[in-house]
Order: sequence, then structure tokens, then C-alpha cells
Amino acid sequence: MKKIYVEGYPQNNLGDDLFFQLLLSRYPKDMFFFNKANNSKILNSFKNVRLIDEEIKSIILHIKKFDAFLLIGGSMFQEVGTRRIWFKRWLILFIELLILKLNRKKIVFIGFNFGPYKSKVFLRLYKLLFSLVDYLSVRDEYTFNLLKENSGDEILMNRKRV
Repeated sequence: MKKIYVEGYPQNNLGDDLFFQLLLSRYPKDMFFFNKANNSKILNSFKNVRLIDEEIKSIILHIKKFDAFLLIGGSMFQEVGTRRIWFKRWLILFIELLILKLNRKKIVFIGFNFGPYKSKVFLRLYKLLFSLVDYLSVRDEYTFNLLKENSGDEILMNRKRV
């Protein structure tokens, strides 16, 4: 049985709930850990779910108990706010991914789109971040083409199976 830590939006949102239901139904023998998801109706209906309530620092300290990190998203990677705000978000996620990589954990991002963005710096930083991900699955053709065009090769898109 694999243990997967999942980050998503477990607040009774139709799109995310459908992703969760599909994932949990398809892999009933694996255990999925969701953080701060106590209000989720869909997650409470599955036996292969554990709801935890921990700060990210604690999760990182216990990363060895997980086999993989799964990020299920939507419009997550947008250049909004000041450079300081979006850079801080990027940096936190980048550090998390580096720690996961150092611990040889699989990293999977599914169901997201990229943008809007204004600066080349934003795009390049996220391109660097995405290079740490083992499997990417985007939800729109624009994002697929943007990442493919700007990657210089095709390693970013669907490069490894988990």
C-alpha cells in the first residue's frame, strides 16, 4: 500500500471533489493523506483517506512516511500581487519539492493551468520548479503549449509514470 500526501482544495468544490472521487475510487488499496480537510464531505466518505491537521513544517519532518506528493490544482500558478508575494509562494513550494526530491519521493501535479503571468522571471522560475516534478498533467491546451514551447525539450510534459 502506497501512502500519498495530497494538496488540493478539499472545501466542497465540485471540480476538486470530482478529482478526489476519481483518484480515491481508482486506487482503493492506497492511503491518501489530506491536510486541513475536516469539512470535506467527499473525503469523509472514503476508507482510504486519512485527514490530518498539521503545519507544513511538521509534514516535511515526517516526509519519510509518504511515498509520493500529489498536488491537485486549478488556477494555482498565477502572477498576482506584488513580486514579493508571488515569489514567497514560489519559494515555499520550491523548497518543499527540493526536500521531497532529496528524500526520493515521487512528485505529481495534475489538473492545473498556468497563468496569467506578466514577467519572464515568473515563467522561468516556475519552469525550474516544474523540472523537479516527476509527472505533470495540465488541464488546458494553452498551458500545455506554453510549457512545451518554453521548456526547450519535452521533459516537462508527462515525462514519467508514477
